[in-house]
Amino acid sequence: MYLISFQTILSDREKSLERAKLALRAIERQMLVQEDDLDRGYCHARELWSCCLTAHKHTAATRLRVDEEEEDARGALAGYDEYRNKMERHRAATALAESQTESHKVLEAQRRRVSALNRRKEELRRDLENPNGKAVQEAKVALETHIFTTKMGAGGGGGGGCVEVDLRCSFWNKGSRRFEAILKRLHGQLNKAQANHRHLSEDIRHMQRQVSEFRRQLNSP
Repeated sequence: MYLISFQTILSDREKSLERAKLALRAIERQMLVQEDDLDRGYCHARELWSCCLTAHKHTAATRLRVDEEEEDARGALAGYDEYRNKMERHRAATALAESQTESHKVLEAQRRRVSALNRRKEELRRDLENPNGKAVQEAKVALETHIFTTKMGAGGGGGGGCVEVDLRCSFWNKGSRRFEAILKRLHGQLNKAQANHRHLSEDIRHMQRQVSEFRRQLNSP
């Protein structure tokens, strides 16, 4: 009786031990699976960390390049502003120099003188060609005065008609020569003024070419 009871207890314990072993093996399998999962998770975490480090380095390098490019852009903009201001000052100085240069002033004076001489020459030409012009009328008055004076001095002699004609011709020839001399003198002054004008114009063009070349050199990179 006692032996049977002991065998029963022993059998139950053996069954319990077997169940415990089975449970332990199941737990060990689960632990192995979990360890594999942990290993894979650890490897994945290391890969993610490496990616994060790479991304951080790339971001830092990109930020550094952006900062350098912004600095270069600010420097280029400052240089452009300085160049633009320099060119504005140069253009203003060049314009002022061109407007105030002595040759420019002399050229303008010569242009005005040439224009005045041309107007005077044209006025004299029209006046001489006009029978009622001022010069012709003055010549007529002077001629009549001279004829009257000559008649009074001659006492009204029989040769008065011929004397009057000769005097008219003589006075007219003298008047013509006088006006021709005036025109010749004015023409000489005009030619001299025109020559000076051409010379000054050439000087101005030479200076303008120099200014253009200087501007081209400044504008060239």
